Amino acid sequence: MKIQFNTNEGERAADARLFAESELTHRLGRFEAQISRVEVHLRDLNAQKGGVDHECKVEVRLKGRDPIFADATAVDGIEAVRSAVGKAQRAVSRALARKGR
Repeated sequence: MKIQFNTNEGERAADARLFAESELTHRLGRFEAQISRVEVHLRDLNAQKGGVDHECKVEVRLKGRDPIFADATAVDGIEAVRSAVGKAQRAVSRALARKGR
């Protein structure tokens, strides 16, 4: 599964990237044969102001199907990634279950 990671997180980007790759492999690994690519976009919406301002968007490209999108916003980038990847996992699972019907 090819994973593309984009961020404006600066020096925290390496940790977020490693975490995202680990979460995606763990949660979407069983669907790897049906996934051509995953894109993760992580950004800090208002930088130094703090608050719930880290946004993660995940796009899962399934082979021969429309892409699946999931997003989440959280206090930190790791939690935003965790939440968005969880949503993506549930959406992929539902989409592939419908395909079998």
